[in-house]
Amino acid sequence: LESLMEQMPMGLLFFDTAGRLLHANARARLLSARPESIALRTLQRGPVLASTADAALRALFLQSLQGRSGCMELPGPDAGLLLVTLPLSDLAALGLHHRAPGVAWAVLERSLGAEAAVALARQAYRLSPSESDLLLALMRGQTPQDFADARGSRISTVRTQMSALLAKTRTQRQQDLVALVARLMLLAPGQVSLQSIPVV
Repeated sequence: LESLMEQMPMGLLFFDTAGRLLHANARARLLSARPESIALRTLQRGPVLASTADAALRALFLQSLQGRSGCMELPGPDAGLLLVTLPLSDLAALGLHHRAPGVAWAVLERSLGAEAAVALARQAYRLSPSESDLLLALMRGQTPQDFADARGSRISTVRTQMSALLAKTRTQRQQDLVALVARLMLLAPGQVSLQSIPVV
């Protein structure tokens, strides 16, 4: 499993059920080496379930243990990095077969692979061009208000588009929508290779 994880172009973290990090692949280690990656480094140093860990990370971990998908943007200077929970079935789809209980998280950079994933979502869920544009903006970290302002649209129009996006993708919240598309980033054609990802 570890040798396969090393070949993946996104960061992958695998934890045991107590929240102890078992393995971080090369991309996760490179991302955590960045000076601004404080939360990612902290996540790799101690158990996620420790009382000193971020409450949102603990909640995401517990959600992961229950087999539910989820997504969150790392707080603070780590902004732009998404943690996406990967149920073990998603690992199998990536060719990573693992039988031991635990939790896998992907660490994705919002800017990489978003266009391909949104294109895949557009086809799979029959999204309109406006809905696709909104989804891409969300994947890049914009809020619906940012999107409305940039397009000169009313927020009520963007909320209508957001409602349509949620209905078409059968998600209930913006976080679930971003998590869905972030998982598509793992499988999207045209995924960038490890060699083409800049290391800062």
